[in-house]
Amino acid sequence: MKPIIIILLLAIAAIAYLNNAPAINGTAEAPIEVRSLDNASSDDILAAAFASPDSNNDSALDVNNDEITIASARVSAKASSTGALPSNSQISHAFKSKKSALQVQGYGSVLKILADDLNGSRHQRFILAISNQHTILVTHNIDLAPKIKTLKQGDVVVFNGEYEWNEKGGVVHWTHYDPDNRREDGWLKHNDVTYQKI
Repeated sequence: MKPIIIILLLAIAAIAYLNNAPAINGTAEAPIEVRSLDNASSDDILAAAFASPDSNNDSALDVNNDEITIASARVSAKASSTGALPSNSQISHAFKSKKSALQVQGYGSVLKILADDLNGSRHQRFILAISNQHTILVTHNIDLAPKIKTLKQGDVVVFNGEYEWNEKGGVVHWTHYDPDNRREDGWLKHNDVTYQKI
């Protein structure tokens, strides 16, 4: 009986080790650290949203001292039932070439939901991981389009909006219709619902 218990304990230990061991090729990804930014300024949000995991500049990050460490920012299409997902290559290319004011489509997993910005035009704000190394800040005008009230961390959001370059990753806004018909209408899609116009 004792050898069976020892074998079971060794098997459990081996499984636990394999689940937590670094990747075989040595390229295990560092955890992404996300901090509470509910009362932060827009500059603080941008700095924190796109800071690299090994960044030593905590001045803009230490907002409320309540940290969440996310083991991986893997973008999963499993959470989306919106059909075929668009490529994020437009955004990756825009970021690498430092281009702004581009209409883009893409998708990502919600890393962090921030407090709504209620100064001036009201905006729902959240951070999406569009790849394991790239996050963007989405600012969605909730005076012109409905708020995604059921949004939660880990959800997949598909978007069409205007990309603004930032050295930390970028911002997507204009995710709603244009009341003046001067630009392409944007939108957000979450759980088969399109958020574009009130």
